[in-house]
Amino acid sequence: MSPNRSRRREHGAVVTVVAVLLAGGVLMGFLALSLDVGQILVEKRQLQNSADAAAVSLAQSCAKSNCVAGADSLANLVDNNANDKVSGIQAQCATNMPGSTLPGCGAAPGTWAECAPLPPALAAMSGLPYVEVRTRTQTANGAGRDNSMRNWIAGLNGNSTTIAAGACARAAVGTPAGVTSELPITFSACDWQHATGGSTGGGGGSYYPSPVYNGSTPEGYGGAGQPPFPAAAATPPAQIQGQEVILLAQNPPGGATLPTPCPSWNGHALPGGFGTLETTSDPCVFVEYPFHWMHTDTGNNVSCNLNNLVGKVINLPIFDCTNDSAPGQEPPVNGCTTGNGSNAYYHRAGYAQFYLSGYSLNVAGGFPNKVKSLVSNQFPCSGGDRCISGWFLKGELTAQAISGPPSGSGNFGTYAVVPAG
Repeated sequence: MSPNRSRRREHGAVVTVVAVLLAGGVLMGFLALSLDVGQILVEKRQLQNSADAAAVSLAQSCAKSNCVAGADSLANLVDNNANDKVSGIQAQCATNMPGSTLPGCGAAPGTWAECAPLPPALAAMSGLPYVEVRTRTQTANGAGRDNSMRNWIAGLNGNSTTIAAGACARAAVGTPAGVTSELPITFSACDWQHATGGSTGGGGGSYYPSPVYNGSTPEGYGGAGQPPFPAAAATPPAQIQGQEVILLAQNPPGGATLPTPCPSWNGHALPGGFGTLETTSDPCVFVEYPFHWMHTDTGNNVSCNLNNLVGKVINLPIFDCTNDSAPGQEPPVNGCTTGNGSNAYYHRAGYAQFYLSGYSLNVAGGFPNKVKSLVSNQFPCSGGDRCISGWFLKGELTAQAISGPPSGSGNFGTYAVVPAG
């Protein structure tokens, strides 16, 4: 038999098999299955993305003491990312969220999708607050909804099949880690505690309402839809909670202005030190060494244009320990009171949010050394004093990770929201 005749017979056999498969609907079945799988994957990816966004949004709302169910904005996040545009949020829950009206999180109700387990680092944090959001498709089916997607290939033959798709997302609230500061000056945890009434280590505290930048006034206070400005600061060392406060970076040796009640060395954060920090190539961002240590900068100048920060919220590094070298470990080390202004390290306990209303500091680079307070229209300090004025806020920081629940040590009124499974 010639090779050509053999190939013609094989070709004929293939055609016959294909014809049989087509007649029996097998290929159409495979086609329907492949489209079903693709449809499920696309829909689940859309649902998961929107559920992730909704969980973060819900956690942010809960962190601001508005932890309630049925928020339309969350439902819209899911609707706008689903093929049927009507999926909505079908299940929400919260765990360890103070003041929450949501049910506690447990096993998924009915056939809802389960969230992935908490990552090990987060699971080890006792009392960690988190929320979960579950959703699935809700395609219209007659007079009602059937929580499914229609198999359109099967529909070509007059059949009606449906495919369910769902998603679950979780977000946690905690003390932020890995945050960038906009001010290369550090103040002590004692200063924060004295100004806010918070507890040792950074828990609790009272905070003034955050600015609302809605275009009424550029400062975020005093206009329509904005909080009023607080009362002007009292003369240091007095600090009245609920008012503007003045934080002294340094006052003249001998105490022309009495030091605050916090530990100090003749009015300095350290002997000869002004709280100024070594910076990166960006003069407003300090260098952070391992285990959250910050190196003091020699002299009393900063090169950051603080004038651009007045009327804005800044991340203020708060220290709780000093040392004469970078110890390569967390405190306590050597009693946490060693070092001097020319060669010392501060341990960053955390960050506080601070609304900068004015300052009086030595600023290099031709930038203003002093800016009057937005509240009093006076320089916040004079003579040899160096200070900033403003008030502490409670608010969210952008962070890639969290170090624990949003209370107690290292909190200082700030929190971060991160995906958690």
